[in-house]
Amino acid sequence: MFPELETLPHADTLERLLERIEVTQIQDCMIELLKDLIRRKKFKNYLHNKHYLIAIDGTQKICRGYQWASECLKRQVGSGEEKQPQYYVYVLEAVLVLNNGITLPVMSEFLKNEGYQCEATKQDCERKAFYRLAQKLKAFFPKTRIAVVVDGLYACGPVFRICRKNQWDYMIVLKEDSLKGVWHEAEGLMKLEQENRLECMWGDRLQVYRWANDIEYCYGENGRKKEILHVVICEESWEETNRNTGEVEKKITRYAWISAKRITKSNVFSLLKL
Repeated sequence: MFPELETLPHADTLERLLERIEVTQIQDCMIELLKDLIRRKKFKNYLHNKHYLIAIDGTQKICRGYQWASECLKRQVGSGEEKQPQYYVYVLEAVLVLNNGITLPVMSEFLKNEGYQCEATKQDCERKAFYRLAQKLKAFFPKTRIAVVVDGLYACGPVFRICRKNQWDYMIVLKEDSLKGVWHEAEGLMKLEQENRLECMWGDRLQVYRWANDIEYCYGENGRKKEILHVVICEESWEETNRNTGEVEKKITRYAWISAKRITKSNVFSLLKL
């Protein structure tokens, strides 16, 4: 942001700057810097399938045993008579991930105190923060080709709808205990369409991909809202030496995602490497 500086400023200098600057100006500066780099096509060789990959996830920033500001979130820790209030900050962060491994901050959205205290679960509140962040992201980058990567918390109808309306690609983790109807239909289609399968090696691991396209997902009141989803499953197996016994053991794990794009043999590998 300050290329004319030859060395990092002293911590006291930074403190004086941060005491006087408006907090929102810091994020505004970062966004303007990114927009300028995008306009000058500085990232064109580091994109994922010609898209700017935005990873979004929640993280806890500060935790204290006292309330240092009214905006702090609150929870109870411990059990019985030893229960104590704990105050903390939880932020939803969006970062730009380049294909050379570099990540750059884009914007942050704080979970709101009033919403968090009223909601039954953190899940509801974190999703609401996502809706607010998505609105800002679209406003700042209205024509940028964006692909969103998020975890299984966001595998829900409103998130699918927002991404589709914003013309964003996405890869969203699908957990086995969520969207059971989608799981059931996907597994049924995979059995029928056995040609939707690809085997390949990733390092020393064997990966078997299976997928199902055009799954109708209905949600909302009386299932009136509908989204078309594409599901891909990766079963990964490898051999590992047990440190205690010295025996070679076979390990197997499984991953699943929901994709905005239809899955094919030509794109499944590149999509899952996001």
